[in-house]
Amino acid sequence: MVSCNLICLTHSEQRTKLNNWNDGEELLRQQYNDRQEEARVTGLERVEAKRLLRVQQQMASEAEMQESLLRHERDRLVKEQQAEQEEKLAKELGRRQQEEKRDEKSRQYIRENSHEIRELESKLREAYTCKERAAQIARKKRQLEEERAAERSAQEERECEERRFQERLRNQKELERQLEEQEVKRQQEYQQHLNDRLMVDEIVRKVFEEDQK
Repeated sequence: MVSCNLICLTHSEQRTKLNNWNDGEELLRQQYNDRQEEARVTGLERVEAKRLLRVQQQMASEAEMQESLLRHERDRLVKEQQAEQEEKLAKELGRRQQEEKRDEKSRQYIRENSHEIRELESKLREAYTCKERAAQIARKKRQLEEERAAERSAQEERECEERRFQERLRNQKELERQLEEQEVKRQQEYQQHLNDRLMVDEIVRKVFEEDQK
């Protein structure tokens, strides 16, 4: 098919056609080579990316291990300091307890062997008793006042309720009285109506009788 086409063309046209085909083949080869080069470069980039990823992972792992060691060492030091502080506090507490016991024993000895101190303690106990008694009296008085206030409030509430009840009762009686008056008035008006009707009927009857004569 290609040979037939070439034969049908002029010499110059044949050369131009061949040059175009050659150029096209050269272009195809160049494109193929470019793709091969791109594939090679892409492969190298992938290898380099994998290597960098491994390096990053290794560095991260080493950093994490270092952080874990530092954290462990920090926790150990904190525990040691806490244990040391607790030991110091325990010793200090024991020392203070011993001092308090000695002071209490000294005060007890002085109280038991000092007449003035015993009298003072007796007065203090008496004053404390009087204070407690006064506080009890004040509490009872306050309680009694509160009970009286509550009773007055309850009494006032009962009286107010009684007034409201009486007011409702008066209103009810007034309403009943008005209804009764209205009923009596209605009965009177009805009776007057009947009387007027009878009077009219009587007049009509007399006129009718007169007409019959």
